[in-house]
Amino acid sequence: MNDKHIKSLFEALALYSSPMEKVIHAALTAIKTDEKISENCREELLNSVKSLLSNSLGLHDYVALKNSDFDFMNAGKEAYSQLRNEVESALPDRFYATSNLHDYLSSESEKRKV
Repeated sequence: MNDKHIKSLFEALALYSSPMEKVIHAALTAIKTDEKISENCREELLNSVKSLLSNSLGLHDYVALKNSDFDFMNAGKEAYSQLRNEVESALPDRFYATSNLHDYLSSESEKRKV
């Protein structure tokens, strides 16, 4: 992969990392606290969260391996943090509120029906 594509992948990972953390946090909160979720669904959610984390880390490692300037923990840490901050500044405050994933998805689904 050429450096242009590595840079694009690095930027995309940085931009999605904060929203994805919120998704993971919401899913884990639901797994721990939502009594309406069956054990089977709880296990599926947990496996999905694990896959998201694993695959995200795999992409981060790939980028760092291909070009150390884009290592989000070392040489690319400042650029990565700056991109994350841009996303966090642009998102509405309600996005950062702790919520129950089941309730949130139900609420959003109802809004889209209207």
